Amino acid sequence: ALRWVHATLVDTTITVRERLDGPLPVPIKDRYVVELNRFAALFGIPPALLAHSWADHTAYMRAMLGGGQLAVTRVAREMGKFLFGRQGAAQPPLGRIAEAVSAALLPGTLATAFGLRASPVPVRTGLALFAALYDRLPRRLVAIPACAQARERIAGREPSRFSVWAERQLFGLASHVAGQGA
Repeated sequence: ALRWVHATLVDTTITVRERLDGPLPVPIKDRYVVELNRFAALFGIPPALLAHSWADHTAYMRAMLGGGQLAVTRVAREMGKFLFGRQGAAQPPLGRIAEAVSAALLPGTLATAFGLRASPVPVRTGLALFAALYDRLPRRLVAIPACAQARERIAGREPSRFSVWAERQLFGLASHVAGQGA
């Protein structure tokens, strides 16, 4: 199971990067696969099970996605609803966006099994606009809020009000976890 999780991290990072910046050369993807194997070692994944090139990685992903080894359970669907903020009366706007982007990035069979609602045209349009603006936006707007907060803390500063607000609003998780409004 950890091998699959590791492979999805590799795959998602490359997929999103290519959606934003265009195709990456295979040697860069090869290097990324090998570099991330150090991360996999932290989880105790034996080196013999890991991909050592982009070709190895894509072959493993094809085998997993087409081999009938993956199943989306009821618990996994419930977790997805929670993460996308679909357990309450109204789904937060960023939860809807995250759900639509996730549905666009996942193989169709998995997106359907998770019960994700796709919005192909808005997602394509949104990703294209975001890709065009990505390099021009301030770092605090493109960073994951938790990452921005961690950088501030490491630098000995309090996180900005914007990053704290964004973290709370991202998926409306505060109200689900604490049972109160964000």
